Amino acid sequence: MILKLASILLGTAMITGLIVPLLPANADQLTMPSPNPTQPQRLAQQPPASTYRPGFWQPTARINPKQAWQLQVINQGNSSVQYGLSTGENATLAPGQSKTLNNLDLPADLLIYSTAANTALKYTVTTQGNTAIVNVREAAKGTAGNGSLVINPSGAIYIY
Repeated sequence: MILKLASILLGTAMITGLIVPLLPANADQLTMPSPNPTQPQRLAQQPPASTYRPGFWQPTARINPKQAWQLQVINQGNSSVQYGLSTGENATLAPGQSKTLNNLDLPADLLIYSTAANTALKYTVTTQGNTAIVNVREAAKGTAGNGSLVINPSGAIYIY
C-alpha cells in the first residue's frame, strides 16, 4: 500500500518490478526552457503506435460538432450522382456541381451513388476550418467503390 501511494505521488508506475515514470497524455508537446526563448526544446516525442493499421475503422477527417459546421459535397466525376441522408430525400448533383449541408443532426449517414450504370464512386474528405469537404469521383473500373459517409456524434468522419 505504501509503495502504491509513493508511486502515485512520484508519478511512477511499478510494472513487473520495474519503476517506470508516467508521462501525461500530452507528453509529445512538453517543452523545457531553452537558452533561446524563441526556440523551445522538445522533451519527448511520441511515435505513432506500432499497432496502427489504416482501414475503414479509422476516421478520415474530423469536425467539431459543438460549433457550427458544414458538409460540402462536390461532384468531380463525369456523371451525375445522387446523394441524401439515410433518413431523408435524395437530390442530384450534376458533374462540377456542389452542395453544402449545414449542421446536420448527428450521427449522420450520407449515401452518395452514381446515376450511371455500373459506375462505382470514390470519396476523399478534407477539412477546411469546420467544413468537411467531400470530393466524389468515379472509381477505377473493376475496383470497389464507396457508398456511405458517416459522421458520428464526436465529429469523426468515416467512409464505407
